[in-house]
Amino acid sequence: VLVGLHVLTFSCVAAALRIPVELTLLARIVPVVLLVSSVPVFFAGWGVREAAAAALFQLSRLSPSDGASISLVYGVVALIGSLPGLLAIRQRRIRTG
Repeated sequence: VLVGLHVLTFSCVAAALRIPVELTLLARIVPVVLLVSSVPVFFAGWGVREAAAAALFQLSRLSPSDGASISLVYGVVALIGSLPGLLAIRQRRIRTG
């Protein structure tokens, strides 16, 4: 379910950027991008995720720059989505410590 939600997030980002990508193609690309971005090379997979998306888009005969753009905006969306959790952790530390 979680991977499916990531696929849908990529799809929403692609739609927001007006990049036509089929959901079935994203369902094959996104799990690999997520796996590659989990390698602890850079902070939160930045750079690695975009390179993987660009390569996989190119292998799928799509624009590698579109893949990198979608992946970059996905990273920003994920970062913004995690900010409330960071604020909650910060508030808890202030209260307990």
